[in-house]
Formats: sequence, C-alpha cells, structure tokens
Amino acid sequence: MTVTVCMAEPIGRDADPVATTIAICERIPAADRSLAEAEDFYRGEAKKLYGALTASLPQGTLHALLVELLNGAPSLFRGPAPRRET
Repeated sequence: MTVTVCMAEPIGRDADPVATTIAICERIPAADRSLAEAEDFYRGEAKKLYGALTASLPQGTLHALLVELLNGAPSLFRGPAPRRET
C-alpha cells in the first residue's frame, strides 16, 4: 500500500518540514516477552512514528489523524486494527 499526503509548509527559518518516507515492512519479533516488554516495544515504535509525523505533517493533518486514531480502541494485539468506514 502506498499513501501520499501533503507535507507542512515551512514557517520561519528553523522550521523546515522534512520529506518523510515511512516503511512498514517488517513483522513484529517473536511474542515471547512480558507485558511490560511488549508495552516498551510498542511505545518505541509509536515514538518513531510520532517523530517522523511531527517533523513533516501540517498540524491540521496531525490533529485530524489523532482524532481518527482515538476513535479506535487501544490494544496490544499483533494484528492490524479492524477497518472502519471513513
């Protein structure tokens, strides 16, 4: 799947957005870990995405994405989130 979205506009001299490619292509490592280790793993993955998205997306897109994500239920399941109509 390829998704293309608009990047943020530069504001000021030190706030140039970064053209970003996010590759989601590796499977989650084996599940023989504690709940705390799983939470740390998912948190680390989320922080990488957060850094990439905040460096490149317009704030309006980022905030709308947050709303879409919060409309789903948080979980630690290894599978994809259920699809819903948008």
